[in-house]
Amino acid sequence: MSIPSFEGTYSHFFPGHKGVVDTALSDKGPDQEVRVLFSDGAVARGTCRPCGEGQCRLDLEPYRTAAGTEIGAKSWLVELSPMGDGRMLYRIVSHWQR
Repeated sequence: MSIPSFEGTYSHFFPGHKGVVDTALSDKGPDQEVRVLFSDGAVARGTCRPCGEGQCRLDLEPYRTAAGTEIGAKSWLVELSPMGDGRMLYRIVSHWQR
């Protein structure tokens, strides 16, 4: 089974960031390992934890942008909505306080 990928449209996340997840994520059940493919080629590993209908908490491990900027571990509240073709749209709502 492949790891779901969030396709990032920038080199980092911020509130309001939108993109596509390449496969449907469940809003119930266990945490899912995910990865984020940022537009500059950087990759971050993380975990998506369901936290309500159509939402998850995305916990990202530290990563380095292609320009060399170190981004520390962060958690985000993410809204998810199905696209009808097996993928999902996502929107970063806010930081999640760890």
